[in-house]
Amino acid sequence: MYVRILKEDENIGYNNFIAESRFSSIYQSFEWGIVKQYDHWEVIRLIVIDSGQIVGGLSCLCKKSPFFAKRIFYIPRGPVLDYFAENAPDIFKLLFLKIREIARREGALYIRISPDISKNIHFNDYISKYNLHRVRYPILHTTTYRLDLTKSEEQLLNSMESRVKYDIRKAQRENVEILSDDGNEEYLKDFYNLLYQVAERNKFPIYSYEMMQNIWNILSPNGMCKIFLARSQGKIISGAFLFLFGDKCIYQWGGSVRAKNNPNQLLHWEIIRWAKSNGFSIYDLQGIPENVKKGDELWGIYLFKRGFGGDRIQLIGEYDYILSPILYKIWQVIEPKYPAVKNCLSKIKKRK
Repeated sequence: MYVRILKEDENIGYNNFIAESRFSSIYQSFEWGIVKQYDHWEVIRLIVIDSGQIVGGLSCLCKKSPFFAKRIFYIPRGPVLDYFAENAPDIFKLLFLKIREIARREGALYIRISPDISKNIHFNDYISKYNLHRVRYPILHTTTYRLDLTKSEEQLLNSMESRVKYDIRKAQRENVEILSDDGNEEYLKDFYNLLYQVAERNKFPIYSYEMMQNIWNILSPNGMCKIFLARSQGKIISGAFLFLFGDKCIYQWGGSVRAKNNPNQLLHWEIIRWAKSNGFSIYDLQGIPENVKKGDELWGIYLFKRGFGGDRIQLIGEYDYILSPILYKIWQVIEPKYPAVKNCLSKIKKRK
């Protein structure tokens, strides 16, 4: 068993391994690495080979820190391997030591990992053995709701809260149409208009339309994304941008305008039906707050996603291996404020 850099012509075999893993994520796909290169990240991909087969892999994003002459190494939802396998510790060790060797050579500030594994999987041995430090402000969410699409439609409906089923029937009675793209970029334009309105209303940053086009142009031809829209009386009122990878259909982004007929529940019900009929076994509603109570800013998002009756999944979170301790302490102070500062500077540039 050995580890090495992935070759360019091995992308199909690499993707197949990642997609078939029970711990798969589109963020570890070959295509997502291409997407992030448009966002000024470099990509390092490693694989572990055993008896001629890939048994472990990672796609590491690398970028110069905005404040130091150091690089950030980030492995979103990776490394990927069978964490239940007997040789899992050996596979992890090969991947970790190799990426650490590269990170040291390139002058990294830290290496951040965030495997797509739940808290009930024993990970403490890895944390202590490799001196990993839990990240206080993770980049990716640590809690989600996932629906089991191997259930029948009747079982899925019965699992939903009554208010969700009521809103589905109401939108159906009021003839809300649900549309899905056929590779037509007009759907992306309509969706981005919704997303932009939500972002302006709620003051959160989003990708530029140019970056969304890059995502669309890379993922859509490979069947790795899809857009659903809800239309009422000729007007687009709600939409969802989905990532598709392995057995997972993932609700990545959503947008809507205020409407009396509550189209979002019907929109997601039709997504669930489509995903199920197309062979996906999981519908991931993506992030919810880890700790939330009534009256909190994100209470509405939590209620909306909870209403579909999925399983609440608590992931282990993100962990850093620190390579420059002094600068890392400074970065810990800066990092929580950096996205807001970056978004503010971006808006100022657009006005000029």
